[in-house]
Amino acid sequence: ELKKSLKVGPELIWLHNNVGDILRQNKDYNDAYLTLIKAIRLDSSYSPSYYNIGLLYLEKKDDNNAIEYFQKAYQYDKTDTDSLFQLSKIYQRKGYEKFVNGKIDDAITEYKKAIEYTPSAADIYYNIGVIYSQSQNNKEAKEYFQKYIQLNPGGPNAATVKLWLKNH
Repeated sequence: ELKKSLKVGPELIWLHNNVGDILRQNKDYNDAYLTLIKAIRLDSSYSPSYYNIGLLYLEKKDDNNAIEYFQKAYQYDKTDTDSLFQLSKIYQRKGYEKFVNGKIDDAITEYKKAIEYTPSAADIYYNIGVIYSQSQNNKEAKEYFQKYIQLNPGGPNAATVKLWLKNH
């Protein structure tokens, strides 16, 4: 029925976007992609379609394409905090994966990329602080732990961080 509705309004950008998003949610990725691309062809600056394609690629575990489309969504709509949040989540996940695989410098790099998209996300600073402290880089750890406390003084890790800061 949704696909039929596209015949009624073949030039309705929002309709293509909504149908494409529903197809994505139903894991019909090929039709979702084609429908969302149609919306972009109708208006190359239509941010919601880029965002939905980013979600599609996220679900397919294709971070590189997801990043590209979330960045495009934000490029066309500077108020699109959802795209920034998704970008940050990707880089946080990549940072965690690097960390558990012992790639400390790469983990820190990924977490710092996450900060670029969500600079007020306290947990990112906490994670970087933990990595630095475990690497015996107390100067850097202190900087990130202090930022965590500044952003989230009553957060779930605040007591632990305050104790660490007191002892270092």
